[in-house]
Amino acid sequence: MVKKWIIIFVILIMLLIGSFWESSFVNKTFDFMVEKLNVYEQMLIDTELDICTNANLDYLEKLHLVFHEKEKTLKILIWHTG
Repeated sequence: MVKKWIIIFVILIMLLIGSFWESSFVNKTFDFMVEKLNVYEQMLIDTELDICTNANLDYLEKLHLVFHEKEKTLKILIWHTG
């Protein structure tokens, strides 16, 4: 009987830790995107007359690649939690 309660307790602890990690990963990812998009917005404001500069386009392409890598993990987490 004690063994059963220990197993249940361990499973609950694992679920709590997993939920905390999942929540913090999702929040950090979106905070990262907000920060990077704010930087990009400032870049567009600074070059308001010509927004299609190579620096702006390169920054946006790199941001897209970075977020695409994080997107795979986000899809798994969102699918997992429904």
